[in-house]
Amino acid sequence: MKTVQDYLNEIGTEVLLTAEEENTLLLQAINGDKVAIDKIICANRRFVVSVANQYQNRRLSLLQLFDISKQGLANAVKESVSKPHKQRFIQFAVPYMRKAIEEALDEKKHSDRHFLQYKYIPDLVADVSTGDLPTDALLDTDWWKSCIELFENEDFYFEWDELHCDKIKVDDDYEMVVYTFPKPRQTPDAAYGAALINITNNSAIYYTLEYSFGEKWMLCSMNQGTHRNYGEVENLGLENFIELVSENAKDVKENM
Repeated sequence: MKTVQDYLNEIGTEVLLTAEEENTLLLQAINGDKVAIDKIICANRRFVVSVANQYQNRRLSLLQLFDISKQGLANAVKESVSKPHKQRFIQFAVPYMRKAIEEALDEKKHSDRHFLQYKYIPDLVADVSTGDLPTDALLDTDWWKSCIELFENEDFYFEWDELHCDKIKVDDDYEMVVYTFPKPRQTPDAAYGAALINITNNSAIYYTLEYSFGEKWMLCSMNQGTHRNYGEVENLGLENFIELVSENAKDVKENM
């Protein structure tokens, strides 16, 4: 498996192109010459590393950043066909390299956020229902963080400081652990989550207010692997979400 040092050793032997060589290869690349494209990419890999280094410690490894930055460079070669430019190619290419990395970082954040909202928390709720976890586990986000990083993904990316948890009483039969997540950025993301818990037997159902396609909001629930969509609702804030979940508790009483 290639290491960072292997990559750095390779680019240390590469020679930068002159402006004339670069123009010649770009003209060949425009005509689909794959050899010319590869030469342009190889000759500019030190810039691939330079751009990637600026995004260290952002939950992608250096080798991943190198590969993504290199793909951005390749995208720039393709775009140069339809976007003639007078500056040196690398000046044209750097924004494409940055864009590729930033999009990959956004996707990483979305993927990890989705895991927390739609896999990890529902699994916790299910374990509470079966008696494998106490209800306090639904509030212990420090424990969540250590477990996820230890057992799931040491590069897990989530804005933990922006996650808020509260326990509230619904009625004599139910209590609710409510989560306020960071502001939704993509589809699907949850603005809020709630574990509705039957106090008598600790059986629980997990609800989300989900940002959906077309800037719509959906109220959903997950229970023992079953996903239920209650339809489109308005996002009027946390209090409205709590009311919606509390109303659904009436239906839950008949099924739990």
